[in-house]
Amino acid sequence: MLLMNRKMNKNFYNDDNSINLAIFFSFLIVIFTNDYSVGSVFTNNSAARSGEFYLNISNSFPYASENINYHHAQRFLFPYLIGFLSRISDIDTTIIFSFFSYLVLFLIFLIKIKISQILNLNTVNKLFFFLLFIFNPYILRYFTIYPTMLVDLVFLLSGYVFIFYLLNKKSIFLYISIFLAVSTRQTGILILSIIIFYYFFFDRDKKFSLKNLLIIFFIFLFLTFLSIKYTSYGGYEIFPSSAYMGIIIYLRKNFIFHELITFILLPFISIAPVIIFYFINNIKKKNLHTKNDLILTTLIAIFICAQPFLGGPNWTGKNIVRLVTLSYPFIIYSVFLTIEENKKKNNFFLISLIIITLSLWSFHPTFSKIKIFKNLSLKSFLVYKD
Repeated sequence: MLLMNRKMNKNFYNDDNSINLAIFFSFLIVIFTNDYSVGSVFTNNSAARSGEFYLNISNSFPYASENINYHHAQRFLFPYLIGFLSRISDIDTTIIFSFFSYLVLFLIFLIKIKISQILNLNTVNKLFFFLLFIFNPYILRYFTIYPTMLVDLVFLLSGYVFIFYLLNKKSIFLYISIFLAVSTRQTGILILSIIIFYYFFFDRDKKFSLKNLLIIFFIFLFLTFLSIKYTSYGGYEIFPSSAYMGIIIYLRKNFIFHELITFILLPFISIAPVIIFYFINNIKKKNLHTKNDLILTTLIAIFICAQPFLGGPNWTGKNIVRLVTLSYPFIIYSVFLTIEENKKKNNFFLISLIIITLSLWSFHPTFSKIKIFKNLSLKSFLVYKD
């Protein structure tokens, strides 16, 4: 029996096929326990009300949609292109949204494979690298249920493409990343600003060149021009100040202590397992390359997270979990960049327990058929403006 245990441990840690099987099985857990029925209705209590506005943009092609908010209109590009594809192919826009959502998830997974290879992750860390993505309830589970939230998913893709650029230094990936980020969320402008700031004050290992900056600035100008043209046809109201001043308004007029604390803690639904994983591992010594990457990715993650916090409980509401999750590529990369290889001889059953625990984390009370956390719903915080 002891010999069999040792054999199982050896196979589990050294056999990539075992890890690949565990990753595939984890995918199946999420896909087959999703509650797809909740994604077909847009209501004030929907976890993806923004998807209704993106669908309106697509269905209004070739005209500008009238019944949407200004900040959704600024993100018109990909929904508008889907409207174009629907028009020329006579395929329903929701089907095209679903197709591209699965395609983008597939591309993210391919990039993650490349990143794990470049980082040379050992077997255990490789397992966590993928499972922390697969079981996050606001990524695979969320976007397969709500394909009309493709805009957010493309922004998530832009983060992974940017990380891939940091690792292979091929400029085309930087340009693609900035194009995807700026065209899908206003936060993309902050990423562009951070890159420029980093270039002048921290870029000692020459991650960016002046040519890079000029090209990504041109991309920004081009996308801004398209956005202005689209929003001018729709006659939308200006970008609401509550999106970035909401927390100040809240503290002045509507401050409730327990509500504010809950609002601050909500993002841990998405990122707590990553934080725990970081602290249970040993931290390796950082070289110049690692330090510079950490500065850049940490700054980007902080700024992505700052926007929903600045919106406050009344504007951002429960959406703070989803919006903070958009920083996930940068948080994950920072963690796996700094931890040492896991050389502990953990047994197969302990790792199995970790997989089961992460799968339980994914059982969101709205998105999953398994309602073990249904009594923990925080619907009073559900605001859909962002």
